[in-house]
Order: sequence, then structure tokens, then C-alpha cells
Amino acid sequence: MTHPGPAWRRAALVLASVVVGVSGCVATPTVSPPSSSPSATPRDFTVGTTERVTALDPVAVTDSMSTSVTLALFQRLMTMDEGKVGLRPDAAEDC
Repeated sequence: MTHPGPAWRRAALVLASVVVGVSGCVATPTVSPPSSSPSATPRDFTVGTTERVTALDPVAVTDSMSTSVTLALFQRLMTMDEGKVGLRPDAAEDC
């Protein structure tokens, strides 16, 4: 499996920083607890892209766009810091 290059990671980091920075400038609305009634209507989750997402199961991902989406949706057990050689826990408690 190939991983996105450093330029893609930098772009993702910049985008995440902008989103976090902008979200800090917006007043936080009061959030009511989620309804536990079974009549709650599911809402669509829309992603705009020029490539086709072929799979959302992390085991079945074989292309770069599906990899990008699954990395954004699912936490990894272990992860690597860019430029470092070792693994560090992400969802795991210890390596």
C-alpha cells in the first residue's frame, strides 16, 4: 500500500489548522443531547472530490482517495510521526 507524500500531508495539516483556527472564531451554539428515539432521521455526509471513493472499509482500501477518506474517518491503532522512524500509539495505550 502506498502512502500519500509529504506535500499532501503538509496540505492536509494546513487545511486542518485553518479549520481549527476558523472554528475558534465562531460562537459555540448550545447543543442539546442526542435524541434516543428511533424516529431520528439519519443525515447525509457529503464529501466533495474529483476522484471516486471506491471503499470505506479500511481493509478494502486500495486507492489514494479512499485512503484519504478512511484516514479522516477512522482512528489508527498505531501511527508514525513524520520524519521519525518509530511507531507511537494512537488508539493503542502502549507500543
